[in-house]
Amino acid sequence: MNDIVAPVPHEADVLVIGSGPVGCTFARRLVEAGRNVLMIDAGAQLSRRYGEHLKNSYLFQKNIDLFVSVIKGNLLPLSTATHREPVLTLDPSAFSYDPDKYAGFSLRNQNPEQRQHLNLPAAAATYAVGGMATHWTCAIPRFHPEVERRYRGQSYPVDDKEMDKLYDEAEALLARSTRVFAASARHLLVKRVLQRAGEEFADVTELPLAVSDRADSARTSAVTWSAADTVLGELADPAHTPPRGSFTLLPEHQCVRLEITGSDKHQKVREAVVRDLRDVREEIRLRAETYVVACGAVPTPQLLFNSGVTLPALGRYLTEQPMSFCQVVLQQEHMDHLEEILRSPSGGDGPARAAADRVARYRAAELKRLHSGDKCADPVPFPPTERDPNLALLVTGGRPWHCQIHRDAFTYGAVPPNVDPRLIVDLRWFGISRPRPENIV
Repeated sequence: MNDIVAPVPHEADVLVIGSGPVGCTFARRLVEAGRNVLMIDAGAQLSRRYGEHLKNSYLFQKNIDLFVSVIKGNLLPLSTATHREPVLTLDPSAFSYDPDKYAGFSLRNQNPEQRQHLNLPAAAATYAVGGMATHWTCAIPRFHPEVERRYRGQSYPVDDKEMDKLYDEAEALLARSTRVFAASARHLLVKRVLQRAGEEFADVTELPLAVSDRADSARTSAVTWSAADTVLGELADPAHTPPRGSFTLLPEHQCVRLEITGSDKHQKVREAVVRDLRDVREEIRLRAETYVVACGAVPTPQLLFNSGVTLPALGRYLTEQPMSFCQVVLQQEHMDHLEEILRSPSGGDGPARAAADRVARYRAAELKRLHSGDKCADPVPFPPTERDPNLALLVTGGRPWHCQIHRDAFTYGAVPPNVDPRLIVDLRWFGISRPRPENIV
């Protein structure tokens, strides 16, 4: 039996190219305004809902280190610089080429014009419905109004009032929360230990996250991480029919270029040339009244450049925060006095006392198992349902950096299977990178 394939709509009020959170914000607002929106993405649809966070799978919530391979599998290097050094893993009798004639012999995003010392080897893009939101950390701290929004007397192009309004809107779309992890014994222990460590850590606070409780949260540590589907709302359900306007999403449809007419000051997009990646024999022409290009920091200027668009800021002002990472293991003395720390006067509020009671009951139950001869008794006093710590040292006037204190899936932070991840805490320090026109792709 042949599959029934819905016809591709060749016209819409708005064509959105890219299905990350930015593109999904445009789509949601425009459909709510009664517009007919067609969205395309070069990547595949990987979840039941459009662009859902892949970390919401129970398997990865039970073992976050397994998610590392998912992240690696979804990141495609943007540019591989060619070089003339020999490939040491190849036998001299294997294939060779003349480096005086050819720049290299790899077609995997090789860029013969990319100088190796200027290349960003870690720069990558995600090709999937939902974009990088399918696997991001969901941390959403705001810029500090004095330290990060101003620099050498210059302010951001968006004023503070408008910036705060946009922050409020974005946080609502992403379901921002600071309470989902706040009652966890692991979270509270790390917070209390840091507060005791000195004045410089006294302002440690909950890390703002795009996350919400699951319906079954009372019986599990699992949560619902926000992603592009959270931004889309009801539109993320493929079966949903909006009361006004319409929404169609075509995965594995790549916009090759925009056909543009008119002079430099009066350019207009006539149509989008699109390739169906499941059948590349012919190109599709899509037309709309309005075109939204939201492909990401590098693919967006790439598409516009390939379409003949020239703008002063095109491909410039790229920013990324310098980051330093380490892991720590909780000390024995903290584990031995866990209940006492949680019940201390400085942290003896209701959630902390409840966490201490849970730890005490679990420790007693596991000691009982141990004394009965059960060698599988748990030596770690944290109940398995206690959620990860998610804390932050945010930017202040005297601290021009912020630190995220949590546990997440990073290729550089996977924990070996014989180490209990409940004892591990990740520390990630982020510096500031200012928007500069010299940061160009």
